[in-house]
Amino acid sequence: MSGGFAYAQARIQARFGGLTGESVWQHLHASRTLPGFLAEARLTSLEPWISGLSPHSDARHIEAELDRRLRDLIGDARQWVPSPWRNAVDWTQWLIDLPLLQRLTSDEPPPLGSRFNSLSQLPSDARALTDPADPGKSWLLRWRQSWPDPAKRERDELEGLIDLTLSHDAQSRSTTPTEYPAMQRRFDEQLRYRFRRTTLQPTAVFSWLLLQALELQRLRGALVSRTLFTSAGQSS
Repeated sequence: MSGGFAYAQARIQARFGGLTGESVWQHLHASRTLPGFLAEARLTSLEPWISGLSPHSDARHIEAELDRRLRDLIGDARQWVPSPWRNAVDWTQWLIDLPLLQRLTSDEPPPLGSRFNSLSQLPSDARALTDPADPGKSWLLRWRQSWPDPAKRERDELEGLIDLTLSHDAQSRSTTPTEYPAMQRRFDEQLRYRFRRTTLQPTAVFSWLLLQALELQRLRGALVSRTLFTSAGQSS
């Protein structure tokens, strides 16, 4: 099975090298306003993510644009992997929608501009995610079912990635705001290590997608916080 990942590995490897380093993030954080941050970020490897944004973008536009970029990236990865693994890559797109599905299952109104405004609009294959008790657990069950009977080594590595991610999620719920950045950096380092260790395996693809999602999460937080800062400055 691993030999089929040579094409995906070649496409991903260059993009892995373009992940934003900590020194770049530190430099960007010095820009306190959205226009300033965008101007600096356009000079970095983050430029493709923010090409559809402007200094006048609001939080809703930022979140929708970054979600779209991540979906596009997942769509690209789907084309790179061997065909038996395409369903597993497709299924990762639903992770983007889990917060929205949690709102819909609890009868909370969806945010304006959401992809779905009610559970009835969901495709049939996503109905399994509407368990109000734990949609994340439901997602994980379906994701495992989408694996095309990987070899034992590949399955063990995938399970290791799951364990690492679940452990990180559990820690993130109990950590303090001051501890959170260091915890995120550790998770990033662990994913990079796992990516390098699982070359030509499906785990390398999913580790890379997680790294991209983490980068977008960090970018989203930086951008949205600066829209609030800019709005406060304009109203004062």
